[in-house]
Amino acid sequence: GGEPRDGRVEVVAPDTIRGKAVHQVNPLVALGVGDSAPGTTGISTIYFHARASRPFASHGTWSDGVVTAGSPSAAGTRVGAFGTFATAAGDVVELRVGISFISEDEARAALDAECADRTFEEVRAAAVADWNRLLSRIEVEGGTDAEKTVFYTALYHALMQPADYTEGGRFWIGADGFGKVVEAGAHRWYTDDWCTWDTFRTTHPLLAFLEPEVKDDMVQALVRTYEHSGWMQKCPWNATGDSRVMSGNSEYCVVADAVAKGFDGFATSAAARSRTTWRRGG
Repeated sequence: GGEPRDGRVEVVAPDTIRGKAVHQVNPLVALGVGDSAPGTTGISTIYFHARASRPFASHGTWSDGVVTAGSPSAAGTRVGAFGTFATAAGDVVELRVGISFISEDEARAALDAECADRTFEEVRAAAVADWNRLLSRIEVEGGTDAEKTVFYTALYHALMQPADYTEGGRFWIGADGFGKVVEAGAHRWYTDDWCTWDTFRTTHPLLAFLEPEVKDDMVQALVRTYEHSGWMQKCPWNATGDSRVMSGNSEYCVVADAVAKGFDGFATSAAARSRTTWRRGG
């Protein structure tokens, strides 16, 4: 989402379209960070690789609302591509899409690794199993079915962020204001628009109980924003620079809560050192 800045689409095979979308994810904070130029904060580039289960009957692109049938590619701020299919009643066309913050090739690798040989129903069943594995970590007694639905829906929402953005042992991080691809090493890269304002006293302590196996990785992700920018961000996002939102230093409460609960599998010395270089929110 956000304001489009650039993009590219390309029909690379009779059944495949790939490309990228560049967005300013929050135009209100496009103020520049560190040595970056004003207006470069909050830039996020997402690459995709989409493959249909049958060849296109026809294809084309559009740019700024103008459709060009048969066109194999387009580039610009507001562009897209399409494919049509010759189908009969009851026919099903499946579209598999891989995404990446690193490259189009990485998006294709994600597609091949995660869903190339699986049907829609198989992917759906795997997702249901994964969510049930997490949601069943809390068992509710009493209450109505409607109240249980509300509870587990809220729990589902609480577990959505931060998310694992690691790609093939690497990840993209934009904390330095420019963005780079680095090796993940021993820790997975957990990020997203996961602001710590108020969630430091609610969601994050809950996650320490519900997903202890990834808590060290989540805290290490905060430490990595310090390592790449010089301060620990209080509202990490997968975009360039610092969102500069929120006052105070609630991210340190997330670190302290993890330490109090016995987690020590992250760079505790770096977390402590970052406390001397904190940046006040906007």
